[in-house]
Amino acid sequence: MKQLYDKYGDKLYSANYRGFLGADGRRRVNSGIRETIERAPGDFWAFNNGITILTLALKGSKRPVLSGVSIINGAQTSGTIGSVGLSGTSVSGVRLLGRVIESSDQETIDKIVRFNNTQNQITTWDRFANDSDQSRIAEEFSDLGFSYNRKRGFSQSGDQIGIEQVLQPLLGFHGRPADAVRGKAQLFLQKALYRNAFENKKARHVLLVYSLARAVDAKRLELKAKSTAGSLLSIEERQLKLLRNLNFKPFLLSVIAASLEVIVGRPLDPLKVAFSKESASGSSLSELVARWLPVVEAILPLLVSLPNIEDFYRNLRSDETYAANVKAQMDAMLVATGQSERLSDFAGLVWDS
Repeated sequence: MKQLYDKYGDKLYSANYRGFLGADGRRRVNSGIRETIERAPGDFWAFNNGITILTLALKGSKRPVLSGVSIINGAQTSGTIGSVGLSGTSVSGVRLLGRVIESSDQETIDKIVRFNNTQNQITTWDRFANDSDQSRIAEEFSDLGFSYNRKRGFSQSGDQIGIEQVLQPLLGFHGRPADAVRGKAQLFLQKALYRNAFENKKARHVLLVYSLARAVDAKRLELKAKSTAGSLLSIEERQLKLLRNLNFKPFLLSVIAASLEVIVGRPLDPLKVAFSKESASGSSLSELVARWLPVVEAILPLLVSLPNIEDFYRNLRSDETYAANVKAQMDAMLVATGQSERLSDFAGLVWDS
């Protein structure tokens, strides 16, 4: 097991909903596995449930050869053995029970994977880890030089972006701010909302929306620091109050998306607009966040100046024309204040895909 983990790492769990979640004390199940390895390796096979391996084909009997291997139950067991071995602890005395299931039928494989995962709770977004759109988005992110984590527990490096981090910002940006404020677990149960967020969406679009969401977070932290220092202006106090409202961020994203065409000076589809290939592949996530900040800083003061803006959430839910009315007012103020000219550098980063 250790040799397989050393050689293939996360690839061992390619068909699984999730990867290895860590062997330290933050995961009680995995911490217990590690303790057994270190203190009672000879009893490991008796104390542990073992692992289940899925293979496309199994040949031979005495020394069977597996064609294609994925651990679909036992990611925490195998990952703990591998990580403990890497730390220098001997695992030579550890024996592990295992079963091998041969199947090439995708529907059967999906059921096997779903019914074999019980040790660590499966979140609703885990079930979309192998969705075709998620696989495509992950490949596109990789081509851009980013890591897109569609499975909990898989290794993270560089500018990490995760499936569970982008759903709510995408829904807000796509004009569904009232839906975006629901809990992530509930959102992933709504197929229509999942499709709205991810179906046929390019990684460069996801990157554009997620970096905007991060820019909004950065602005909130900046205002919070000014508040702590006692240097917050009255208009900034109003901005910070709204930004502290968890419902406001998706609303702000929807407002920016609706008025983005005025900012960049050309028609755009909020469902397709994306960073250009050059700007996406040639920038880090922090750099893209920094490029969004002037846009956030241009729109936020205008938005909070609207009458009764504090009632935005109630108005969104009760008045079908509210979002359109806000867009009309924002567009007029953006044109009147010449924001398109001031933000021309940002306009050059954006492409309607």
